Amino acid sequence: MKLSKLASPEFKSAFQQLMKAQLPIKTTFTLKKLTIKLEAELKLFEETRNGIIEAYGEKNEDGTLKQNENGLINLDLARTVEWQSKIQELMELDTDVQPLELADLGDKLELSTSELFALGELIKVD
Repeated sequence: MKLSKLASPEFKSAFQQLMKAQLPIKTTFTLKKLTIKLEAELKLFEETRNGIIEAYGEKNEDGTLKQNENGLINLDLARTVEWQSKIQELMELDTDVQPLELADLGDKLELSTSELFALGELIKVD
């Protein structure tokens, strides 16, 4: 699964729905282990992304990052291709996430089509 998928708001929302569901004990345990792994992956993703922003962001005289009126960081436009390439490379990295079997989720789980789509490769359908 790509890091870009894990970082998407749609994935996070659908995953929260999955976490709220009443699931079989074995699946709940597996899901908890998966949650710990995903949180670690997302933390590393954010740290790496912030490092890219720090490296390519315009700096004030005091060394802090310049922000526009909306609070967004100003990035060095002369190096746009370079920082976009770094962000794209980060987003395309794969994570080592073992998918859950659809059958293991039980027959009481209710997810919308959009939630199931957002979870993508996390749920394996045989």
